[in-house]
Amino acid sequence: MSILQEASVLFKPSFISDWYSATALNVNLSLLIIDHNLGEYPVKVDVQVKINEGGKDYIFSGLGSSQRDDDFPDRFGGVIYKYNDQHTQLSFPYDRNHFYGSSGLAFTGSDGLYHGSTYLLGPYVNGYVRTRVWLASDMPNIVVNTSLYMDNIKNYQEISHGLGYYPDLLHVQTLLSNGYMSDGIGVVFISETDYGYNTLTGVLFGYDDTKVRLWVPSNFSIYYKAGGVFAAKDGYKLGYYLEGVVNILAWNIECSQQVFHKTITVGDSLIHDDVIQFPCPYDLSNYLISVQFKTPEIDIPNGGMLFNAAGTTQANNGSKYGGIIYAYNENEVMIWRPAYGPVVYIGDRWGSGGSNQTSYTADVIFRVYHLPVAECSYPETVGNATFHVTGVIYGDNITYTCNSGYTHGGGDLFRTCGRSRQWSGIIPSCIYYPVYKNGNSTYLDIEQMRINKKETSSYMRSLYSAKDNRYSSFVIGLSGVSILVAVLCLLILPDLITVFKHMCYFETIDQS
Repeated sequence: MSILQEASVLFKPSFISDWYSATALNVNLSLLIIDHNLGEYPVKVDVQVKINEGGKDYIFSGLGSSQRDDDFPDRFGGVIYKYNDQHTQLSFPYDRNHFYGSSGLAFTGSDGLYHGSTYLLGPYVNGYVRTRVWLASDMPNIVVNTSLYMDNIKNYQEISHGLGYYPDLLHVQTLLSNGYMSDGIGVVFISETDYGYNTLTGVLFGYDDTKVRLWVPSNFSIYYKAGGVFAAKDGYKLGYYLEGVVNILAWNIECSQQVFHKTITVGDSLIHDDVIQFPCPYDLSNYLISVQFKTPEIDIPNGGMLFNAAGTTQANNGSKYGGIIYAYNENEVMIWRPAYGPVVYIGDRWGSGGSNQTSYTADVIFRVYHLPVAECSYPETVGNATFHVTGVIYGDNITYTCNSGYTHGGGDLFRTCGRSRQWSGIIPSCIYYPVYKNGNSTYLDIEQMRINKKETSSYMRSLYSAKDNRYSSFVIGLSGVSILVAVLCLLILPDLITVFKHMCYFETIDQS
């Protein structure tokens, strides 16, 4: 039995971009690059797609890979993204093969593919996008961190995480050959394609309390390499990659940060809510909305596994599919489930048959986490100095000033709160520096700085000897005394013998 590792705080991301206009169906506007300039790879990226319907804004999530291209005439949606240590690239579908009107930024499956609210349908051609970027320093203490290689041939993997419990947040990234990263997905939209030139890619993952399973689509045939870990081409502009190094990361989040939690069971024969109301509005910049679905425990081989819901659908009637679609705003979450087929489906080209799954019901789990701002500790006071602090969040500063008669003796007088929630540099010190003024000039008072040798601690110590109680010191001292006595005896003894002889001689004469 594993012990639950201590949870810690999930902070507000290091970078939140502005909202940028986004348009589908326009090849000239299909690519958007949003710079974050953080200088390190994010551990989590959230691409938010904002759509306005009936005067209300709703957020759909971007996809970590596309499972189709514009070779299908069926309607679909999706903003695909990848990222590196400097920026995030986003691509909007543009219908290269002229199935005009079939694609958009987001789509809920209104072609009879999904069951749910009819308030949001799509595909939505116009909207806005932004990115939220978390660095490792923004995350709680990591509890899983491992990597493995996957491609269109080595396309099913199972790895034990050894925790013995479900981590609060588990994320999968794939490092591509060009240095960019893509994110794993939780939903199968397309399981098989009719033609080899139809691209089907992505890293699908699910997890439970002991393991993580990952699936990648295989090639269509030995002649067509249309599987792999990532693609956004033929109607997108982010390229195609057969292979990559998959990183699995997991964290436990401080319990107090979870401000909302609800679970419902969905399925074709079940009555359930399509709209989940929040108890109060949640500012979308300061909260993280999580929607997952869980396979029934009795449904083998993936019973009890959690999968992430998707922010759009790319499914069509020509292929088996599954998954939960969701959109949200500050007041509610809307969900859509497959209208007639399984809620959880994994099969056909995904993993080449490894741990296939068909489940017609699933538990949908909603969570909302509050994201506090990362703060440095309040500045420490420094003796003989004052300080001015602009704040204690990232980018704020402290400026120390030594008092009159004192000067900077070391450390940093100017410090900045960093992303790691630590102040830059080291605490300064201010040392005594006596001066006197003559008119407008200031002089160093040499007499005040003179040192009396007889008042120093080293001189005072030289006047005393300290007792040493160590046995080794006793032996050394005794040996020294013995040697001195022996030397004295060797020098004096002959003279003593001579004196003794003379005294005996004179005594004999005296007696005679």
